[in-house]
Amino acid sequence: MIRKIRSNWLPILLTIAIVVSLLLSWATWTNPSRYNSTDTDESSSTTAKVTNRAISDVFLPTQIIKNNTDGTQNLMYPKKRNLVVSAQQILQKWKFGRVEKLSTGSHSKYLSYLQRKDSLVMSYNDAVTTSVLNKVYDQSINTKKISKVQRIVVPRHNPKYIYLLNDDGFKVYRAKISKFSSMKLLRQITGESAKRYPIKTRLLNKTIIIDYTKPIKVPTYSYLLSKQTGNSFMSTLMNADQNESVSMHTEDNVTTYTDGTDKRMSVDNSTSMVTYENFASKDRSYSDSELLTDSFKKLTTIGVPLDNTRFESVDNSKNVVTYRDYVGGIPIYNSNNYGTMTVSYSSNNVQRYTFSLFSLQVPVPNKLDSKELPSTDEVISSLEAKGIKEKDIKGIRLEYEWKASESSDMVIDLEANYYVNYNNQWVKYTDVTNSD
Repeated sequence: MIRKIRSNWLPILLTIAIVVSLLLSWATWTNPSRYNSTDTDESSSTTAKVTNRAISDVFLPTQIIKNNTDGTQNLMYPKKRNLVVSAQQILQKWKFGRVEKLSTGSHSKYLSYLQRKDSLVMSYNDAVTTSVLNKVYDQSINTKKISKVQRIVVPRHNPKYIYLLNDDGFKVYRAKISKFSSMKLLRQITGESAKRYPIKTRLLNKTIIIDYTKPIKVPTYSYLLSKQTGNSFMSTLMNADQNESVSMHTEDNVTTYTDGTDKRMSVDNSTSMVTYENFASKDRSYSDSELLTDSFKKLTTIGVPLDNTRFESVDNSKNVVTYRDYVGGIPIYNSNNYGTMTVSYSSNNVQRYTFSLFSLQVPVPNKLDSKELPSTDEVISSLEAKGIKEKDIKGIRLEYEWKASESSDMVIDLEANYYVNYNNQWVKYTDVTNSD
């Protein structure tokens, strides 16, 4: 026995070391005191820096749908890898050629392409300009032929064309594929072990929605938070070295930083939301594409982490671009707008950014593995039972609610729920029913 131990002492010690390491790691992550540092301590070690992210990282589609050969549809929820990124890497090796318009204004034709059998659909929450799409997928699609794209439909077998769709005006285009790599890898990523939600893409009051045809179980997450201070954004936003030219004033729980008369940054200490304004920006008009690309450049200079951030929407009438944190293709919602960043350009030459001092850092173990939600039809029926007519619902989607964790102030829980666009506001569907 002793001889066996002596001859195998190295593997035994290595095994013991691994076990001890795993136990210590688990104890560290699950011990609430690990996260209970004060705001000052957490923030003092964090300094905002220019974020090193490419436009192709942030302007990715947020959903991926597999249209099966029998006409059924599944929303793919990745277990191991990001399917959207994998599909992007494949399509970057393809070559899209001549573009032609197939249909416009027809709901039925639009849905027929969106539900095309044996295909892959990648969707944005809002349309992006074709020039941005070209950067994401390394293409040279003619921007004069098609200006914006919201959905990409890719046949899974021997494709001759790729289909580019825009919900606004229900426009359908197709681009000829002049070069593509093996289809085997594309079929592999849409056929691998990923969670599938039975869905149907359909119209709800002229808006395309994801209709969950059966009750679903959506993963629940907990994340460790990182919190910065207003001071940490001095160098990147106020252009101040060692705070020499910046004055600071606190009133009614709001700390305001000013740099002469040109720049102002206000930090609401009760919500940890920041509003930055630059009054010296040049008066200029932005094309749709410039609005997206310039807002992204501004976003990277703020210094907030963008690992989970995706393009959310653009309001061309107000020159406002919104970015939002996503987890597993599902957007994060919070009443204080945590996880949401906006860049706006006003008519009086003011550039304005809004963002939070909080950001998601790393996932940590949580008590709940998933949450069960009803089907979309059941949600609509529950709203109608409270007197809310379907014609008044302008949209419905899944969102993760950013909730404070009971374990620590620096840990938050992400719990999925249905949100409906009611009275031009996104509201949790249970709150709508309870309010009437």
